[in-house]
Amino acid sequence: MKKTLRNSLAVLTLLAGGEAMFAQAIDWPTFGGDIERSGQGKSEIKITKDEVTKNFKLLWKMQQRGTPSLMAPLVLGRLIGYRGFKELAFFGGSDDSLYVMDADMDRLYWQTKFVPPINAPAPTAECPGGMTAMPSLIPVSVRRSHPSTRKRFEAGFGGPRSIYLISSDGMLRRVNVANGNESGMPFQIFPANSRVSALNIDEGMIYATTSHGCGGAGNGVWGIDLATPDPSTAPEVTTLMTGPANYAGIGGPVIGKDGDVFVQTLDGPNDPANGKYSNALLALEPKTLAVKGYFIDSSSGSAPKGDLNSVTPVTFEYKDHEVIASVSRDGHLNLLDEKSLAAQGDHKTPLAQSPRIPTGNDGGLWGSLTTWADPADKTRYILATVWGNASGRNGSIAAYKLEEKDGKTVFTPVWTMPNLIRPVPPVVIGGLAFVLSSGEGRKNAVLHVVDSLTGTPVWSTKNEITAPGNLTPLTVANGRVYLVTADSTVWVFGLPLEL
Repeated sequence: MKKTLRNSLAVLTLLAGGEAMFAQAIDWPTFGGDIERSGQGKSEIKITKDEVTKNFKLLWKMQQRGTPSLMAPLVLGRLIGYRGFKELAFFGGSDDSLYVMDADMDRLYWQTKFVPPINAPAPTAECPGGMTAMPSLIPVSVRRSHPSTRKRFEAGFGGPRSIYLISSDGMLRRVNVANGNESGMPFQIFPANSRVSALNIDEGMIYATTSHGCGGAGNGVWGIDLATPDPSTAPEVTTLMTGPANYAGIGGPVIGKDGDVFVQTLDGPNDPANGKYSNALLALEPKTLAVKGYFIDSSSGSAPKGDLNSVTPVTFEYKDHEVIASVSRDGHLNLLDEKSLAAQGDHKTPLAQSPRIPTGNDGGLWGSLTTWADPADKTRYILATVWGNASGRNGSIAAYKLEEKDGKTVFTPVWTMPNLIRPVPPVVIGGLAFVLSSGEGRKNAVLHVVDSLTGTPVWSTKNEITAPGNLTPLTVANGRVYLVTADSTVWVFGLPLEL
């Protein structure tokens, strides 16, 4: 009897411990880790400076042969499946595949491949074809308290947890995270072979942009309403076409604390009265995509060619209200608030603007911004990814903080990390900034870890990575850092499980 009781208590203790460990597992559900696109692992507790210095190492790597290109992964740390507790990493492939890895066991968990369109056009740099939209999981934080929100959430997202993606035929697909089966009917949303941005999900809506005229889709913002009572009925789709200017950055739409949608446009004719917005940051109403406000970049300098100074903005709270940081076409950081975007403003005066961030003769900023607040004193920091020239050499990471001086908000330079090749936007976790120098040609990628407040080096992969990176952002979750190289190899560095 006593032995049985001891065994029962042991089982209960084991289950309780496993449940507690499982409860701590976190997701990286979308580009930048959250709907604001902050690049911050807000709930990560395993990664600390001491642990990285002592125990960080290569955990595993996997090469997916035959796949032209892999996207940065999403991470689901909370699956209870028929194979037990699992942490899964989801990789979208440009070949219209979704690869899912068991992050603990270093093996393929499942794989789903969709049939590409017949007679797809030859890929180009602007219209690469294949799957272009980074998929998204539904962030747990979208479960807000308002009853109407709960009703919409339950209507749109009932059944097994799913990952949402856009295949190259323009179909919206909902895939069961446990087995790779489609959880419902696919629906035609975009023209086939459109260049669709990374997806962002909030309050039962999926948001994305299309650009470059790929597949015949214009430059527009798309809102897909998933809250339909009949799963066999196509979701309602709202679009806002914004003129000939393409969209900036690699992160797709950004979502603010009240559900507003923010997008940044690039060069082109500007005529807001007739719906043409160029070099503009737009604030859009959730679901309807009606223009609530806009900021026109009136930079006097010339814009670099290509994707430089084309950067996804980021939204965050500063001094108890929401602000947006964006990049001007001549390389300044802009800080915007409701007054900068509102109808009564002049649409061209930011709350604050940094000096032009120095680059080479033909360099600029790239990708997206990273932001976090120091837990000690709530100081807000912003990291910009700088390419020293058009090919990305002589790159750097430039760190700024927001301060109040003489009654004005200013960007104050804090530190710079130089001598990087094609760096990608950093991720900040536990007082550390994870920085990837992608390399090119014979220069392979190097992952650096530095102190996020000072830029002081903490750890590096040195020569361990054996290929250049493929310019996808980093993913960090549950003590692991994921990166992808140009040879379709996934590299996972982190803390061993036994720790």
